[in-house]
Amino acid sequence: MKLSPLSLWIFLVSLTLRVLEITIPLNTDEALWLSRGTLFFKNLFDGNLAKTFLRHHPGVTNMWLTGSGMIFNCWLDKLFPGLLNMNPSPNLNACLNTI
Repeated sequence: MKLSPLSLWIFLVSLTLRVLEITIPLNTDEALWLSRGTLFFKNLFDGNLAKTFLRHHPGVTNMWLTGSGMIFNCWLDKLFPGLLNMNPSPNLNACLNTI
């Protein structure tokens, strides 16, 4: 598949605009899904499997992805303290509480 110059230009402009304004949410409910993903993994780690059901399909996929991203942020903050300005917590569960 050959990429046209116009398609490449549109992609690069879109990517540049998104990277420059990365702090602005893409969706209006993005903050809700970040919170749900964190709660999902907290309940999973605590063994409260019944409380992992926060939303129906396709919520499970969103919660796995956003929760994994939040866990990755906690691990990055432990490896590089101060990089994300999160004030590292002693363990993963405490880190998920701060988000």
